[in-house]
Amino acid sequence: MLLAPQDSLFGIHDDLEKRYNTSRPTLRQVMRVLEHEKLVVVKRGWGGGYFTRRPDHNDTIRMAALDLKLQHCTLEDAIEASDGVMRTIARLATQSTDDTARNALADALDDFERLSVDRLPLAEYLMRERELTDLVSGMAANPALALFMSVLYELGGRHVGKQLFRDRPDRVETRARTVVQFTRAVVDGDVQIVDLLSVRASRMLQQWLEEDGTAIPPAGA
Repeated sequence: MLLAPQDSLFGIHDDLEKRYNTSRPTLRQVMRVLEHEKLVVVKRGWGGGYFTRRPDHNDTIRMAALDLKLQHCTLEDAIEASDGVMRTIARLATQSTDDTARNALADALDDFERLSVDRLPLAEYLMRERELTDLVSGMAANPALALFMSVLYELGGRHVGKQLFRDRPDRVETRARTVVQFTRAVVDGDVQIVDLLSVRASRMLQQWLEEDGTAIPPAGA
């Protein structure tokens, strides 16, 4: 099913019952699950049936993050994992020979540096920081690492960012300076500075989390 072209006919009731040697109630139950998981689309009437739907990238990220929550993944787990993943991504990005991607990151960094972070709404600041992270991930040209980073952000990064920085402009400014230094090191291809700033950023987040007692919200929250 996942290998089929988007929106191709997977089958109609009679054909699927024969193909999988199952009853109509069982088939309907299975298809309701697949429809809920956004793997099929039900079209009724003439020319209807069950049509394939490829999983949306964001749906995949949300489901993976939810699974980690259900396994009681802690913020410490998430930070430790994201530190390692992001450091590897940044190292690959520093070695990139894609000048177009490097120039795009440099331009985005220049725009980021011009921001008045003390006046910027928190949600917009977090979005702009995430845009830089996505550009670094793109330079690394490793879809698996980019996906892992997105899952970890969905798991705790969005919530933690709002909790750590709300009504704390001092932390936002400190974080922004670190982001600028880190991204500049990536643009310049300086692996040693990238490693140093990765460790510093991770320790800074852990210190703030300990001060605030912040935790990942439970699944479904």
